Amino acid sequence: MTISVRALTIAAATVLLATAAQAQAVKGAGFSAVFPCRSKLTTQNLAAGKDIIPVASYDCQSGGAVFYVVTSTYPKGFIAKKTLAGAFKDAVGGAAANVMGVVKSDTPIRLGKVPGHDVLIDVPTKKAAVHLRVFFVGDVQFQVMVVGAKGAETSKPVMDFMGSFRLGT
Repeated sequence: MTISVRALTIAAATVLLATAAQAQAVKGAGFSAVFPCRSKLTTQNLAAGKDIIPVASYDCQSGGAVFYVVTSTYPKGFIAKKTLAGAFKDAVGGAAANVMGVVKSDTPIRLGKVPGHDVLIDVPTKKAAVHLRVFFVGDVQFQVMVVGAKGAETSKPVMDFMGSFRLGT
């Protein structure tokens, strides 16, 4: 019995060390976050009418889920013209539409002094779910998001990732 307990302990420690070795802290672009895996950066420019919106997406896949931090930099004064409430409504509605999902909950939150929204989206056709947090700092939108299996949207790895997100670093 002692050998099997010791073997299980060693196996569990090995898994934890392997997971910790794959975790990656990302800093820059006005935020920091600890991804559960090695993230990659993709950049693109999106056209919004006559405006160009630079978008940077950091993402990685782990345990059947995809972890994202996406920043979108709007032209100066864009969010103020739209109003913050309108910007949140568009961000949440756009996220749900992009995955053909249904907003299950949309809760106002704060990250320090910065207002945000914590959103759960069901994607019934894919048996998937999205956990999204969105924040605006001036004209920059920050989305912290995990797309994965339905039921996993509030799992420990998802909540650890969401909780690791910080603004201003």
